[in-house]
Amino acid sequence: MTVTPAGAVREVLKKIDLCTFYVAKYSVQKFGTSLKKSNERCLIHDSAASKWIYWRPFFNVFSVVSDEEGVQKEIQRIKREFLPYKGPSSWQVGPTSTPTTIGSKLEQAEYVVKTRWTGMSLPLATGGINAKQVVDLEITRVSSEDQLTVWEGIVREGGLEDVSGLHPLHSKVAVPPNSALQLFIGCTGDKPAASAAVFRDGSYLSIFMVATLPEFRKQGIGSAMTNEAIRLGRSLGCKTAVLQSTPEAVRMYQELGFEKQCEITNYVIPTSA
Repeated sequence: MTVTPAGAVREVLKKIDLCTFYVAKYSVQKFGTSLKKSNERCLIHDSAASKWIYWRPFFNVFSVVSDEEGVQKEIQRIKREFLPYKGPSSWQVGPTSTPTTIGSKLEQAEYVVKTRWTGMSLPLATGGINAKQVVDLEITRVSSEDQLTVWEGIVREGGLEDVSGLHPLHSKVAVPPNSALQLFIGCTGDKPAASAAVFRDGSYLSIFMVATLPEFRKQGIGSAMTNEAIRLGRSLGCKTAVLQSTPEAVRMYQELGFEKQCEITNYVIPTSA
């Protein structure tokens, strides 16, 4: 079946908007046996109407497609069913969510904006050519427990988030060879300086967790880490790279050839704000 240009655009927007959901779904499914052994509660909901994951204590909504009345009911249902757990919870609103008023409805329900991202994409056949070579930067894939701990520290100290609570999941899913989810560390000399992660989803490559420690910034290391992800995507046969950028990093990605495609807002449920 031939994909029309409009259909191709919708597919790119979907991959950008839901890239975190696809990574989380893949990881949780791969981690399933360990979850059963530890008696952890984990629910994955993936339908045309909504996509969310609950892995105690985290509850994250990634997309809801409904009308005004349906969204209002969904907001109330989630508050009623999941707020009692009082875990870190979020609701993402991007181009795959409808109606367009969903953000204002969340704010009326006392949800608050935590972060805003710019969704970007890059055709891998042409991207990455403007990256500057960084002298003495060695990029290696995380393949051990010790490296994973270092990677988590860079992500945290680089200003993104504390992902140490996901160590058991990353250990089982991302560390083994041939995983669709791969983590990378960039070192200058023998000092860890930057992190990155990629997820292969068919012909798409999601790039995320690109962070540089404060003392190594303004040296082109973030661009170099992203460029390495681009090279990997090409070698794996991926056609398009997608990512969600912070406002501060948009220019860096544009210099590598990424183009803005959409805006994404992350709301947090009041008890976890």
